[in-house]
Amino acid sequence: MSNKLWDSENGPGYGDEINIVEPGFNSGWLRVMGWWPVENAQPLPPERGYFGSKMVTIPNNLETFADKGRYSSPEFAWNMSVGVTALEFLKNDTLGSQYQNDLFAADYNNDYLYNSN
Repeated sequence: MSNKLWDSENGPGYGDEINIVEPGFNSGWLRVMGWWPVENAQPLPPERGYFGSKMVTIPNNLETFADKGRYSSPEFAWNMSVGVTALEFLKNDTLGSQYQNDLFAADYNNDYLYNSN
């Protein structure tokens, strides 16, 4: 629908995200999850969710793939991990014409269906 490649990533307890993958895409994994920094080798927080005030828009020390790669911030991220599992554009009006061509995401942890609008 969008002529773009979309993907989802799951963090250890925070930072689940939806991305648009362009040539040279680097999502920052394991240095940044969602918009939040990973500050130690064990990124699992003591409790679910990242509650720090830091947000990262341009992370340091990422692989550049011989200067062909670039960091791309997520299109959407969850602070609390939801276990996002699937992305799908609704090609018909089964849910109503207002949702036709919208992006939907499902999660594992809550059994929710998210709409891009």
